[in-house]
Amino acid sequence: MSRRRFTFLITTLLGEYCLRAFASHVMAQPITEVTKVNASDEEPWRLSPALVIHSAAKRYQKKIQELAHGHLLDRSASFLQRSSSILSTLRQQASRDFPETQAWQWELHTSDEAEESSYCMAGGKLLISLPQAQRMSLNDMELAMLISHEMAHALLHHHFLEDREALRRFPSLQTKNFEDFQDAVDEDDVILTALAEFDKAQEYEADLVGFQLALRAGFAGAMLIRFFEKLRKHSAYPNFDSKSHPAPAQRLQRLRTWYQQQTPTAKQA
Repeated sequence: MSRRRFTFLITTLLGEYCLRAFASHVMAQPITEVTKVNASDEEPWRLSPALVIHSAAKRYQKKIQELAHGHLLDRSASFLQRSSSILSTLRQQASRDFPETQAWQWELHTSDEAEESSYCMAGGKLLISLPQAQRMSLNDMELAMLISHEMAHALLHHHFLEDREALRRFPSLQTKNFEDFQDAVDEDDVILTALAEFDKAQEYEADLVGFQLALRAGFAGAMLIRFFEKLRKHSAYPNFDSKSHPAPAQRLQRLRTWYQQQTPTAKQA
């Protein structure tokens, strides 16, 4: 093995270790950091992973109820079964890679909203878009990459970190009740613009960590990468960043480069 290839492999392994160690450190933060976990409109709050996860569970249930009321929830039994089966495999691997998440109550539903993208909320609450999967004609391997990418956002505590960055840049947000604070982070154009590069970096990180998670769970790397090939193909502007996501072509190239630089042993790991 060349010195350059050996150095790259060591750097990659150290990077994976640091990501997992950081995730463990975030989860280790005590719940006592939260003045009130069940923060109401009038109660003060202090940001912590526990508060973000607790709030996500409530927001997820509200979204599920809205979809059910609109007859847009879990309309395809076969797609729900496919997605749930893939999640079962991935969450087993996640429990090994991120032991602090073993107590999470992972939950997955599917949405038939035409304009809704797939996402995972803090604490492992997934909503997978059937129209998105249909538009991209995703097979099980490609669907696994989509789900694993979204899981990575939760596993790496991206929601907590984004909220923390928003508070650092806009300290006055602390005066809002927590629900309004989260709405502002999700919807306020000024905040979204300020966090754009931060969010793009999180997308790159979720691409790589999600890809590695799926690899270790037994999914074939070449087939996982096809998800990003399809993402590029179905993008109106594949070579340009959006407000919150890097260019699909760039995301594909980064993962291809990483995968090609691994030794055969690393590809099978």
